[in-house]
This record gives sequence, C-alpha cells and structure tokens, in this order.
Amino acid sequence: MPPEITKTEPLNIVTGTKGDLSQVQVLLSSNDLPSSDLTPAHMENFLLQWHGDELVGCVGLELYGQSGLLRSLAVFVLHRNQGYGAHLVSQVEDLARRQGVESICLLTTTATAFFISHGYRTTNRRSAPAPLQESTEFQSLCPDSAVCMVKAL
Repeated sequence: MPPEITKTEPLNIVTGTKGDLSQVQVLLSSNDLPSSDLTPAHMENFLLQWHGDELVGCVGLELYGQSGLLRSLAVFVLHRNQGYGAHLVSQVEDLARRQGVESICLLTTTATAFFISHGYRTTNRRSAPAPLQESTEFQSLCPDSAVCMVKAL
C-alpha cells in the first residue's frame, strides 16, 4: 500500500510495483492511452504519484541502451493543472539519467506543447534510435500520426 499523503505534503512519487499494474491500466485508459502491452515487470520503471491510496498520475520509462522511451504520462483529469505532470516528467528524466540514458524519445498525439515547454523538440520518427523503432509503442501502439519528440539529457 502506498504511503499516506496529506494535501499539505509535497508531491510524493514512488516506483511502481507489480501490484500497481491494474490501477495504472485504469489511469491510462481514462486518458485514452494504450496499456495492452504492459506487464507487471514494466512497473519497475514506472513512477506513480499517490494522494493517500488514490493514484493521481504515472509515467513510464523503457530502456534501450543509452536511449529511453518516455511513455504513459497520465494524470487523472481532476488533478490536472496542478504540476503533477511536470513533476512526473522531471522525476522520470532523473531516473533515466541514473540508468545511463543520454536521450529520451516519446510519441504523442495530444501533448506536443506540454513537452516542448519541458525542453523536448519534435523530430522525424525515423530518426529515433533503431531499438526504439522496434518497440511496441513505435510498431503498433502509437499511430503513424503521433508526433515524435526527443530531449538530450
């Protein structure tokens, strides 16, 4: 069970556990994001924002050598515009740095402006590192119309 958080405490982000998968899938579904490829093992590279026992937001990182794929950034609609998404992005970038990642890529259909405001730039999808292009996100989960973005760490 996640730690108790009061409204006066700072944002508390923890690494996901295998038992968090179903709640993450509900959150992603409520944000029209894919989750069909997620397994309990993915949770070790997911960061979760909790308020008490309520999941507020999440973000995932897939590792491909020195490249990372930021995926599944989502915040429940009632908690948007409070800095949760920005804090989750900052924390997943720190996690990526600790894992030796030098750049992060992502695909988005709706959040281009958000990611630009956090230092990401649009790029050609074909310019992403080959291992990322082989990922499920690139191959089948995200449509060809998704904007590819990258940030050097």
